[in-house]
Amino acid sequence: MASRDAPIARHSWPRGPHGQAANSGPPVAQHRRPPVAQQSIVGSSTLAWPPELPVRPFAGFASPTGRSYERGTQASLMGNMEPVVDEIAGPLEILHGALPDSMDGHFIRTGPNPAMSHFGNPRYHEFEGDGMLHATQVTKGSAVYRNRYVHTQRKALQEEKGRVLKQVEKMGSNGRYLGTANTNLVWHAKQLLALYEVDMPYALSIPQLETVGQWSYNGSLAHNMTAHPKVCSVTGELICFGYELALPRVHYAVADKDGNLLRNFSIPTQGGKPVMMHDMAITTRYSLLLEFPLFFEMARVMKGEMPYVHDTTLPSRFGILPRHATSAVDVQWFEGKSAMSFHIANAWEEGDTIKLVGCPQEKFSFAYGDSSPSVLYEWTFDLNTGKTEERQLDDVHVEFPVVNPRVVGRKGRYVWCAVFAGTGHPFHSICGCIKYDLQRGTHLRHNFVGNRWGGESVFASAGDAEDVGYLLTYTFNPEDNTTELYIVDAKTMDPNPIAILRTPQRVPFGFHGIWIPRDEL
Repeated sequence: MASRDAPIARHSWPRGPHGQAANSGPPVAQHRRPPVAQQSIVGSSTLAWPPELPVRPFAGFASPTGRSYERGTQASLMGNMEPVVDEIAGPLEILHGALPDSMDGHFIRTGPNPAMSHFGNPRYHEFEGDGMLHATQVTKGSAVYRNRYVHTQRKALQEEKGRVLKQVEKMGSNGRYLGTANTNLVWHAKQLLALYEVDMPYALSIPQLETVGQWSYNGSLAHNMTAHPKVCSVTGELICFGYELALPRVHYAVADKDGNLLRNFSIPTQGGKPVMMHDMAITTRYSLLLEFPLFFEMARVMKGEMPYVHDTTLPSRFGILPRHATSAVDVQWFEGKSAMSFHIANAWEEGDTIKLVGCPQEKFSFAYGDSSPSVLYEWTFDLNTGKTEERQLDDVHVEFPVVNPRVVGRKGRYVWCAVFAGTGHPFHSICGCIKYDLQRGTHLRHNFVGNRWGGESVFASAGDAEDVGYLLTYTFNPEDNTTELYIVDAKTMDPNPIAILRTPQRVPFGFHGIWIPRDEL
């Protein structure tokens, strides 16, 4: 592999009709090539979902541990979704490049790692896997890895019974669902929280990753909390919601920078059914609740199936309310085309309108392979007229959008996303990352080298400019069944990664991560 002392210029790889790499991933070139102009992104006033993309072979379902999978084994337990057994700590080995001297902090990613065996369980879904954190502490050009379970009430009950819990046992004595804390992480009020959207957060220590216990904002939070709260970079406030599993309502809450709850009230949903809300957005003055028509069906629960179904006959609804609203009467509701969007990049105000950028898909199903590809998309809400305008920004299959945390809720120029090779199992098919310039309408793409597969790329700032920083992810190398910390220059998206470091043990594919600079601890 080429050394970092002889970097290569950006260059163009053969591409299919929607920007996907035609090969299985570019090698690191050994010589300079002419730089390539940025690719233009699509602008459209109508919803124009891309056709199915040609599929690059996925990371594969060969067992990294030599296990023979029985017929019917879930894809979310196969290949690099197969759980690891040990909690360890140790240094990372630099395989390529070098860690920037200025990088000082903690990269932490959560994900499912079932502590009890689910092999042979045809109803297992990765949402149900016990939360495990995989953390890399970077300082002075070196890195140390540590992984540890989040010790939830569910995990404790499993250990007490010595088996996987039955569905009815996953409800606590207070009627609240026992979550796995496996979905996302947030740093707020000097506290790391592990999140699972139908449970309360769990607080953990840094760098030990020891579970402190559930976090209730001094007893003021009496309901579940979304997996995707937003932290305002100006005020330090945390804005969140929690949806009900069996009732058509959500709970909206705001906490100040010190972790004191300022607002907490309920809002009826518009579809008349319990709805799954995964993400939200904020601006400097408003909060946005996103009611895409993914509805709860009790009959599916009774059969042990995923309970949510996307009703493509109903519109998407968007509730906009002042951040410090006091009741549901302050919500203004907007409608848009039917879609499902799990993740939002950002939102901001422009005069009397609000812009929202995310990654919707025309059709979603928990039966992977039955969903439409998700794409970068923009909604505009006119607060005076109540009208919604929509446009697709690109036709590359992307998801897991991130921005520089300093621009959350304010107009930013850049969005970074994970790029997918196809619409099969999402955690076996992320082949690179892409940078969108919303101002110029262009993008730059980085394909993971050497046929590696990755996950969400987390942005770590390294300067005052919005795009000066690094993208960090864990990549899986199927050649030797190992995992690496993989670092990309977020500004240039140079096809030659800044650094690749092997972790002391394999890291299964997971969900979301966070970068916490040392000076924020």
